[in-house]
Amino acid sequence: MDNHDHCYVDAEKIKISILGAGGGSLPLALARKHPQKLEIEVVDICENVITVAKDLFGASEVSKTESMSFLHQDGLEYVKNFDKTCLDILVVDVADFSIRMDTDMELPPEEFVSEKFLSSAKEIIKPQGWIVVNVLANCKTLISLTNRFVQMFPSVYICATDPNYVFFLSLLEPKSDSIGSTVVSEQMVYDWATMFRYDLDLCHSVLEDVRRTKEHIQQDILLGWFDHKNFLELLQSGRVAVI
Repeated sequence: MDNHDHCYVDAEKIKISILGAGGGSLPLALARKHPQKLEIEVVDICENVITVAKDLFGASEVSKTESMSFLHQDGLEYVKNFDKTCLDILVVDVADFSIRMDTDMELPPEEFVSEKFLSSAKEIIKPQGWIVVNVLANCKTLISLTNRFVQMFPSVYICATDPNYVFFLSLLEPKSDSIGSTVVSEQMVYDWATMFRYDLDLCHSVLEDVRRTKEHIQQDILLGWFDHKNFLELLQSGRVAVI
């Protein structure tokens, strides 16, 4: 069977590909939380990383089920050769430990946020799907990346943590009620939850983060959920500190 023939096995399951295994914490959390709803494929270029995730972090047991599998492959080649538009979510969580810690962008490697890669990634997600990119970068690079994402995707939202910034990119047009708002609208959170059939506990958790974002903005703190306009405004204002 082709690596990607499973795309049409179960049309009801949410299909997620995660580039970068790490310790396996993200796919494990998703697979354990929603074992019947998700079909997760974890891709990593380093076989040792996959082995560690399986042997030391408990991914081996979960990977024996239908909810999660591991693939030893370069993430760039994986996306390039993916020949079906079937993914609901593509997660880019790639780290290159050879990158110096004082570089402009520590993760992901530049090739995973290039226009070439993003163009290929757009072709493998469903029309209502999302590309999620975990970024660790300085202020100048965050501004540049945000502008690049905005040029390529109608909807760009950011979950700002410390020090990571998680970008949510979609081909869907943004909800009109979010335009001009300070943060991602609460209605949009419910829309996301409905779209991906997440449970209400997760939805309420995100809503709490959205509400706290409003308080953070008043204190010039870049934490929480933002649309791209307000994210850029805060970055460019100089009011918030991004190393």
